[in-house]
Amino acid sequence: MGRAEEELPEGSWLRFYGEEPRAAREAKGLTLRALAACTGYSFRQVGNVEAARRTPSLESSREVDAALETGDRFQRILQRVLADTHPEWYRGAAKEERRAARIRIYEAQVTPGS
Repeated sequence: MGRAEEELPEGSWLRFYGEEPRAAREAKGLTLRALAACTGYSFRQVGNVEAARRTPSLESSREVDAALETGDRFQRILQRVLADTHPEWYRGAAKEERRAARIRIYEAQVTPGS
């Protein structure tokens, strides 16, 4: 089973998605601009995906798969990215919340729901 099919121990699927095309691109000896030229996206957009600052689209994933000859690898990883509901900075709190038996909130001056 490949890394994309496993649960990531830390980090995010978006970060993982960015690392993988960069590694595949560099293994093929392509520059960022060369990969972008194979897609309908600018090199800045492709760079933002590689830096995990932008969520890729299904169409861009298809184009990157075609350009890097990776089958449907990036389309499959994109499914994980889109299913990743919590941002990386919130994961610790989400984990604690799942383990909690009860959650209490105290707000001195704010009434929740109003």
